[in-house]
Amino acid sequence: MNILQNFYPDQKNIFKDGLTISPNIAFNGLQAITNAGMILIIGFGLYTLIQLNKSVLQKNFLSIGIFRTLGLIAVLAFSIPSLWQWFWATLHFIDGTQTINFDSVRYLIVALCQPLIAILCLWRLFGWYRLGTTINSLH
Repeated sequence: MNILQNFYPDQKNIFKDGLTISPNIAFNGLQAITNAGMILIIGFGLYTLIQLNKSVLQKNFLSIGIFRTLGLIAVLAFSIPSLWQWFWATLHFIDGTQTINFDSVRYLIVALCQPLIAILCLWRLFGWYRLGTTINSLH
């Protein structure tokens, strides 16, 4: 009922004349399902990044299969563009152009975390690769 009330915030009793089906509900439902799927994929990718970070710090080789690879690719796909954006925003900010919005602290914190995630992921993948080549050279 809470989800349906989000689709119809101005109606008090949605079930009065039965459940209304319209393209608006269908498309909003698809958007909600897509967003939930994206949250699951990125969440799994971040969990894999935490596992990778832990294994590289402990010098244990983590086996990365297809799902972990896809999770890390998803994390990189969403975080690497922020490096490019922060590079240009910083250059424009140094030149005196107001490119960074300090009004919304929540968005600023997210925007600051994205490049850090990208750097951590790339750094740990490099460490994982070095660890793997070290282990292979010992055998």
